[in-house]
Amino acid sequence: MGKIARLSKESESKLELSSKLVELGLSDDLDSSLKKLETGKKYLQDTLKALKKADSAILKIQDIVDDAEGMQANTRTEGAALKEAGDIMNKLEKAVKDLGIPVSSIPNFSKADKLWNEVEGLVVDVETYELPKI
Repeated sequence: MGKIARLSKESESKLELSSKLVELGLSDDLDSSLKKLETGKKYLQDTLKALKKADSAILKIQDIVDDAEGMQANTRTEGAALKEAGDIMNKLEKAVKDLGIPVSSIPNFSKADKLWNEVEGLVVDVETYELPKI
């Protein structure tokens, strides 16, 4: 019986060694998986941080766009008031010319006329400006 017991002990030793090798292989796989999970977690955290930063920037830009579009809409109203000022200047210029008085003799007329031409151009620029969609 000694021979059978010895063979049995050798088999148990081989089985135990084989089991340890399998455990060691799984341990290596677990270490590799752990490293992948740690790297993946860091990447996902960085991605989430970048997404939140982009979201915040978009909200800020959207606020700026909303303000600009509101100002543009108000310019249409302001443009109408400015056009009335231009119409008054045109009537004044015509009346003065009809009386045979040189327009240059009216104080600040040439300054107001130049300013009106600049304002009129700006009104057109603002009213026709189209912001790109975000």
